[in-house]
Amino acid sequence: MTAAALAAIIAAATGAPVAVGHSACPDQPEAAGCADKARVYVNPSLYGAERRRVLLHELMHLADFRGMVAPQARRRFARSQGRSDRAWWRGKRPIAEWYAEAGAYCLLSRRDRDFAGLWVGFDGRLRAAYHWRPNRRQRRAACAQIRGMLA
Repeated sequence: MTAAALAAIIAAATGAPVAVGHSACPDQPEAAGCADKARVYVNPSLYGAERRRVLLHELMHLADFRGMVAPQARRRFARSQGRSDRAWWRGKRPIAEWYAEAGAYCLLSRRDRDFAGLWVGFDGRLRAAYHWRPNRRQRRAACAQIRGMLA
């Protein structure tokens, strides 16, 4: 799914347009991206696949901020990842960040081998943000839930 398609789904579901800023985050200029209830920002220094991943990640936050992720969906996602939904926005590794990261990767890929290609850098190390390291079962559960929410 493209970022434009996701933005259109969010706008239709919430009744409010989605604005994308191609500039640094107002409060964190060094961040790759950020979002609030009205707008997402993507650092202009990013390009290609990384820019698409960050944009989808921030759009997933926007969907969450606008209420598209119900409490029971948060709970189901957290449990599928072996976490508690009480830590949705708490701690060093908030589950909300895992949700946004999962959304970005699931929307960029449909197959496990594509997923692995998106994840592994030239050095062979995983590149996921916020230390999201799902196994195959967790990844499939996350992707099924996220795609279901957007269907």
